[in-house]
Amino acid sequence: MSRERLPNRRPSETFTLELHGLHYIASFSCFDDGRVAEFFLQSQKPASQKRIRIPGTVRSASLPLQYGCPLDLLRRTLLRDEQGRASTPLGHCARVIVGSEATR
Repeated sequence: MSRERLPNRRPSETFTLELHGLHYIASFSCFDDGRVAEFFLQSQKPASQKRIRIPGTVRSASLPLQYGCPLDLLRRTLLRDEQGRASTPLGHCARVIVGSEATR
């Protein structure tokens, strides 16, 4: 299996989300066929520990997408609370993106 190269220009979408009282800006880009290829997430709280840790975590989660892992499968592996809801910013972001895929 090899990593699929992303096109130099690719469609992207940006949205905001809130989780546990913190606000985030998220964006994702797609391959030419519409599959999600990468996503980015940034905390809006300056100088927070989350702002430092989140970009690396999200970048490392984008790699499986480029090797062919479906986003929904990746989403289902992320931490959940006792009600089954995404409990991390990454999981919440993936849930929103998967939901937007269903409407495309």
